[in-house]
Amino acid sequence: MFQKIIEVNYSYPEGFDADAKDLISRMLKFEPFDRLGAGSDKVGLGYEALKAHKFFNGINFNSLFSS
Repeated sequence: MFQKIIEVNYSYPEGFDADAKDLISRMLKFEPFDRLGAGSDKVGLGYEALKAHKFFNGINFNSLFSS
């Protein structure tokens, strides 16, 4: 799998959710700091950008850790 990611040689099954595909593709970038959620918030690739991705629409991150 690692080799496929390095070579950008992976595919998604037919009918795979477009938002999930975009999220995964943006997280599987070869360069770590180009990955969504691993880069800088200053360039729009940090944790806040990850939480703002369309895949997570409707999720209240503030309530995830409340009891």
